[in-house]
Amino acid sequence: MQSAPISPLSGGGTWFDETVFELTNGLKVALADGSQILVRWMVPEDVPAVWAMEQEVFASPWALENFLYELENHDYNISLIAVIDGQLAGYSVSYHVYDELHISNLAVAPNYRRRKIGETLLTINLRIAQMRSINYVHLEVRRSNMPAIALYQKYGFQIVGVRKNYYQNEHEDALLMTKKLAMEIANGVV
Repeated sequence: MQSAPISPLSGGGTWFDETVFELTNGLKVALADGSQILVRWMVPEDVPAVWAMEQEVFASPWALENFLYELENHDYNISLIAVIDGQLAGYSVSYHVYDELHISNLAVAPNYRRRKIGETLLTINLRIAQMRSINYVHLEVRRSNMPAIALYQKYGFQIVGVRKNYYQNEHEDALLMTKKLAMEIANGVV
């Protein structure tokens, strides 16, 4: 495990050095406020806490079985958690097929928002995608989720479509956003 925290958002070259980028034991990441998060692969034992957060933050949460199912698909699944002081702060679930990555779920606990945890999870997903030679990254986001839309646009995602009534319980559309990945990293940003 990395002994000193690194910052994915500082533009430092070591963040994307593949010898540093190891999630099996966790990656310590320094946040702008001086705190540290540990980002690691999600394992089945994490699912009860992830599911509890899912129910807290989403009006139409996934079922617990959805998370367990995704973890069974090791060849294409990219499920991560972010932990601060032993507490789950956020998670993401993505999968790749051929040269595309789909970010299907990304959440940050309400008491940990505005600390760049979602941004950190996004940048790690993008780096993993690049390491796997993925060319396109797709996601859906609520039309009303302006902070998330702004984050995705900051990282080069473009709105390419609308999925009408995607969030059926709330009768809300989703914006389909896509990013074409570059094959090089400039200043630590993909």
